[in-house]
Formats: sequence, structure tokens, C-alpha cells
Amino acid sequence: KDVESVDKNINLKDFKSVNCLELGHIFQLGQFYSEKMNGLFVDSDGVKKSYFMGCYGIGINRVLGAICENNCDEYGLVWPKSVSPYSCAIIYSSENEKAAEDLYVYLQQKDVEVSLNDREDSFGSKIKDCKLLGFPYIIILGSRFLEDGLFEVEERKSFNKFFLDREGLVNLLKNK
Repeated sequence: KDVESVDKNINLKDFKSVNCLELGHIFQLGQFYSEKMNGLFVDSDGVKKSYFMGCYGIGINRVLGAICENNCDEYGLVWPKSVSPYSCAIIYSSENEKAAEDLYVYLQQKDVEVSLNDREDSFGSKIKDCKLLGFPYIIILGSRFLEDGLFEVEERKSFNKFFLDREGLVNLLKNK
């Protein structure tokens, strides 16, 4: 709108406060910079005039920052599955290394985006790091796996735990 047509009797009580994020922006710069840089155009009447300028910005850092800012808790990030780099992470105790590697290959064959945490850290440290990094699901091959062959799955957002076989695991990761 033209500046002259804007209602100058705006009552701030007519507005409500909302939480929001700036993912992009547009700035109207007017003729401030074009006048300083002698940026001119010739109008239809042949008169030289300073042009009007504006700028905009949309950045991946803003989007990722917004996701991180709004999807975290005291343990770290909580990636929404739709934008998470991986659907899940597999961690395992040393006696389950072969089973974990087999599961990793199996899930990749089923088009599940999976990370295998094969670092030589403690089991507890691996769990803590997976929570910190915000994988939507953490698959744990621990003592329960040795007992009954079921995979322990923890949903990062809710901390709900499930005990599933391979097919149930794929179903959960592909359909939720």
C-alpha cells in the first residue's frame, strides 16, 4: 500500500501475541541505496528517477535453526521424522555386534534411512548420544535381544518403548 493510505490510528489492543519463527524476510529499502549509488531509470515521461529497492532472504540455516529451536528437550534434539537425516539409529552391546550389522544391512535393503553407531563407546554413552542427536527411533540390541530376539525400540519424542521383530520394526519405521 502507499504510505498515505495506511491507517495511522492503529490500536495495539487489536493485535494478539503469537509465537512464530522467521524463516525468511523481505525488506523494502525504498530509494535509500539507489540514491546513494546514483541508480537511476528513465520513466515514461523521460524523467530520471531513483529506483525502488528491496531484498529478501530465505536460508537453510534459518529453517534448520527453527526446527532445532522448536524440537528439543532437556536431552537434546527431537528431529521430526519428515526432516530427520536418519529414521533410526542402531546401538548394540558388544555381544550383539554381528546381529546389529545384519539388521543395518536388512533395514537399508528395506529403504530405511538408518545409522549404525559402531563407535567403541560405552552402551550408556551411545544411548545418550542418540538422544542428544535426536534420531526419531533408537533401536537397541541389548540383553533383551539375547533373551528373546526382539529389538528394543525407543521413540525419541515420547520415550515409548516397543519390542519388535524385524518385520514389526520395518512396519514401524516405514509407516509411522
